Amino acid sequence: MRDEAANQSRAVFDAAAQHFDDEEISYLVRLGRRSAEHARLRPGDHVLDVACGSGNSALPAAELVGPGGRVLGVDVSDRLLALARAKAERAGLDNAEFRLGDMRDLELPAASFDAVLLVFGVFFVPDMEALTRELWSLVKPGGRFVVTVWARGLMDPAYGAFFEAVGAERRDLVPPEPRWLRVADPADLRATLVGGGIPDDALEIVGERGMHELPHPDEFWTIVLGSAMRGSLDPLPPDARERVRRRVLEFIETKGIARLPVDVFYGRTTKPG
Repeated sequence: MRDEAANQSRAVFDAAAQHFDDEEISYLVRLGRRSAEHARLRPGDHVLDVACGSGNSALPAAELVGPGGRVLGVDVSDRLLALARAKAERAGLDNAEFRLGDMRDLELPAASFDAVLLVFGVFFVPDMEALTRELWSLVKPGGRFVVTVWARGLMDPAYGAFFEAVGAERRDLVPPEPRWLRVADPADLRATLVGGGIPDDALEIVGERGMHELPHPDEFWTIVLGSAMRGSLDPLPPDARERVRRRVLEFIETKGIARLPVDVFYGRTTKPG
């Protein structure tokens, strides 16, 4: 399945791969590992990690399941997958495989994984309930499913300043409601996952507060270039992109912003049976 949503995600993250693993975005490493830990993985488990990116959750999962286990990571970005494969090789993790594909159309056998991870990926598709239903079908009875999403207030006020600056150049590049906000609080995340077939009484939503240090305003620009935010930046001509950069960094410096909130919610469940 390759539609506009998949093509857009692939283009954005192929471009973002240049900065995706930069130290300025290291919060993704911590949150990826925490997501794998929430799955309560055991030695020998078979794990599927969709929207796996450069392996921030897949590689910790491979460590946790050990040489007798297997991890399959799937993503639409060739360049992020190349980063993941290189990191797995450096770490000696030959139990991790990374495959190009659309997480909505995996063609994998039902009930074939002990755990499925979906870390910061559910909101990249228009129909989140349908994606949940598809991935839930791949979990074995007794297996675990973990969905990680951002909480409201992500990187504010710098995040909001970025979109204000983009909107000053081209209002149409500012989404009226980013899809990630549809699952950015516990009630909405629960409704989405239950709508995808997960039993309400088996689902637990766990919140986690986090702050990311921002020693210098320029580091926020690296975050922009290494994230989905560049999807609203790249269509601008170079001079407009530079105006956005200057406006955002001046805002951060003027406000004295030295820390950014990166709060998350984990939706975790065990499949009955």
